[in-house]
Amino acid sequence: MRPYQIVAGISIGVLAVFVSMSGCSKSAGADLPHFGQPLTTPEEFEAKVVRSGRPALVDFYATWCGPCRMLAPVLAELEGTYRGRVDFYRVDVDQAKALASQHRIEALPTLILYRDGEVASRLRGYQTKGKLTGELDALCQGQQHSDVAVDSTAEPAEPSAAAMADPD
Repeated sequence: MRPYQIVAGISIGVLAVFVSMSGCSKSAGADLPHFGQPLTTPEEFEAKVVRSGRPALVDFYATWCGPCRMLAPVLAELEGTYRGRVDFYRVDVDQAKALASQHRIEALPTLILYRDGEVASRLRGYQTKGKLTGELDALCQGQQHSDVAVDSTAEPAEPSAAAMADPD
């Protein structure tokens, strides 16, 4: 064995240990709290969320996503609080690519709240328990939400040409 092969082997071994210890591997989600019912197909989504007639929260996540991992215990707690009033579902975007594509998931986590089979609210990024409690309370009370995505890390939108036009 040549010296450069030994060094390369040691470097790869050290990198593998570092990734494993840092929680950056794709298998890092095994210890996520269990909440909600998993959805894996568009047909299952249609039957359980759209046609059920009950308010629902759907969490689109990935096991390797840090903000998703931070949000999981909050959602598990809220599921207990809202049991019987809101159905909780989860979609692993790596396992259910068709659902992620169908619902235009571009950021993780993405939470979509449904009322009467229609989107009531769409939230992107990590959300606080207080923010989610307000959204779920409004969902249960049937209040209208805007369909504008809320992203805690989003950049401000550019003003439209009409907004910048001279009023004269």
